[in-house]
Formats: sequence, C-alpha cells, structure tokens
Amino acid sequence: MEEHLFWKFEGVMLALTVVFAIMVVARQRSLDRQASDKVRRQIESI
Repeated sequence: MEEHLFWKFEGVMLALTVVFAIMVVARQRSLDRQASDKVRRQIESI
C-alpha cells in the first residue's frame, strides 16, 4: 500500500512538473515577443 501511494505521489509530482514547465515556456515566449515588439517599435520611431 505504501509503495502504491509513493508511486501515485511521484506521478502527481511529475504531472505538475510538466504542467509548470509548459507554463514557464509559454510565459517566456510571450515576454520575448513583447520585448522584441517594443524594440521594433523603438527602432521604427527613430
């Protein structure tokens, strides 16, 4: 029983890790896009 709980816990932690990793990558891409848009607008205004 205890081993079953351990593997259940491991599975949940792995799933959460994957979810948060995807969220971090998506957020980073969004921030990169915002930064490059800002730089492009600044260059265009020169």
